[in-house]
Amino acid sequence: NFKGTVSFIGVDKTTGRMNISFQILLPGVNFDLARAGKGKSHGWMFFRCYNSERANTLLEINSSQKDKDFILCVNWKKAEEYVKAGKGQKRTVAYAHNIEKEVLMLDPKDCPDMVYFMPCPKSPHGCDTDPTGEYIVGSGKLAAVIPVFSFTKIQAAIAAKNYDGDYEGIPVLKYDAVLHGEVLKPGLGPLHTEFDANGNAYTSFFVSSEI
Repeated sequence: NFKGTVSFIGVDKTTGRMNISFQILLPGVNFDLARAGKGKSHGWMFFRCYNSERANTLLEINSSQKDKDFILCVNWKKAEEYVKAGKGQKRTVAYAHNIEKEVLMLDPKDCPDMVYFMPCPKSPHGCDTDPTGEYIVGSGKLAAVIPVFSFTKIQAAIAAKNYDGDYEGIPVLKYDAVLHGEVLKPGLGPLHTEFDANGNAYTSFFVSSEI
């Protein structure tokens, strides 16, 4: 019965005021931290998401059944084109303190080539883009592996429609088709990855309490 949304915020360059430019209607999974593409992946946004089971009770158990969840890949430049083309629908959204606001909603079924799911090992709690924009590092909180995805391979898989079916109507890219490589057994509970200027990546772990 539930749907999810991700919101894109626009900033007025003269006043600095922020407002919701548009939202994208998505399956009711848990969305959290996101990283923008850069360099060659500029124009894309990568959201980590878990609870692909869409559980709403006993989350510690019921939202950890599947071996892989997803990273959501959003072509926000394409989304902006759809907004300009009038593809968005205005919907009233309720906020706290009984405030209602009208927002522009894009539905992927009306906007092809805008969003894709990419499988990521169990319960990802990190999704980070390296300084070149080529590599997207996912971290499965409940998986002893750190997958590194290639933006070049993502684009090739999209062009070839190299899908592993769909999830609620959104294409799921094949894991092996978009994977650059895996860091095996690095530690327990990999979370977030940051990068330095010398080609090194630093991943935190919440179970084994190390980097």
